[in-house]
Amino acid sequence: MDFEYEINKWWVSNGDKLIEYADAIIFLLFLIAVLYIFIFSLASLKKTRNKYPPARKKHRFAVLFPAYQEDAVIVNSVCSFLEQDYPSYMYEVIVITDKMQERTVQTLKALPSITVLEAGYAQSTKTNALRLAMDYLSTKTDKCDMVVIMDADNIVNASFLNKLNDAYYSGCLAIQTHRVAKNRNTNT
Repeated sequence: MDFEYEINKWWVSNGDKLIEYADAIIFLLFLIAVLYIFIFSLASLKKTRNKYPPARKKHRFAVLFPAYQEDAVIVNSVCSFLEQDYPSYMYEVIVITDKMQERTVQTLKALPSITVLEAGYAQSTKTNALRLAMDYLSTKTDKCDMVVIMDADNIVNASFLNKLNDAYYSGCLAIQTHRVAKNRNTNT
């Protein structure tokens, strides 16, 4: 009974301090997490863009569009890519069609300076389509310096290949570009 009395007496006199210490420890843990996020969010506000100097040489590109049942968007994407302000003889657009309508394939073949490879694999994968394109490129006599892999619905600026050429000339061996949404007028 005396032991219970001593615990109760200790709790009454020290309980508030114990709660304050626990509260301070929890506050510090949350403060560390919030400060961590705050510091990196402040650092992200500084826009650093890699500005590459203009290249003195134009490199040759192979632009691959693997397209699996992309009849609705592939023609628009390829047509927009052909508007590059890069010399047209310095890049080749290769569309790898897989399970696409014959009308779409014929439309692609009618476009100027487009190579259409038709994949007829039992199991359609992007890897198989890219492998087919790489096999095609290995047989060509005029080799390319860089391979650009696009998605079937990608639309790029007219200066896209010039910027890639500048980055490649500066020493970049692998370049990942940033995708921007088409509808930028929403919060999402």
